Amino acid sequence: MIGSDVSVCNPIRASLRGIRARELELGCGKMVAHERSLTRSRRTCGLTPPASDPIADRLAAFMLEGKPIRLHPQKPNNYNPIYEDDYVELGVRAMEVAAITPVIVNWAGSETVSAEDYCTYMGGLVNIEPIFEYTPEAHTPLWPDVTYMHEVLGRTRVHWRDGFRRMIEARHPGLLDLHR
Repeated sequence: MIGSDVSVCNPIRASLRGIRARELELGCGKMVAHERSLTRSRRTCGLTPPASDPIADRLAAFMLEGKPIRLHPQKPNNYNPIYEDDYVELGVRAMEVAAITPVIVNWAGSETVSAEDYCTYMGGLVNIEPIFEYTPEAHTPLWPDVTYMHEVLGRTRVHWRDGFRRMIEARHPGLLDLHR
C-alpha cells in the first residue's frame, strides 16, 4: 500500500510524485500478481509528529509565535483532516479490501473543515487569535471526495475538534491547562 501526502510541499510536484508511486505500485503488482490497495493520503492530525505536519505547524510555528498563517485567497480553505486513530483503523481496513485490481481511495477524514475554522478553534483553546494572510503563493486547498472511501473503508470516528484538542495536548503538554 502506497500513500502520497500532497500537503507537505508543492502540490503539483507532490501530485506527480504520487502518480509515479501509484504507477510503480501498479507495475510491480502486475508482475507478482499480489493483492493491493492504494490510498491518496491527505492532512493528518496526530500525537506523533511526522517530519512536517501542516496542522501542527500552523499552531506551533505560526500561532504560538504570533506569525501570520498563509492561506490561499480561494476561500474557504477546506480540508478533511484525519486523526491517527482513524488512519490506523482505516489503514488496516484498506489492507483487508486489497485486491489484484487495486482498490484506490482518497484517504482522509469524513468531516470537512476549513483551515480558517480549525485555526480559530485551536486559537480558542490556547487563547490566541490566529492571523491569516491570504496570498496566491500559498498552497491551493486540496479538498478530497471521500464518498468512495466511506463505501469501501467506512467513516472516520474521531471528530476533527477532538482530534485537534488531543493533538495539542500531546504535542504541547500543559498548554491547554494554562488557558482553562
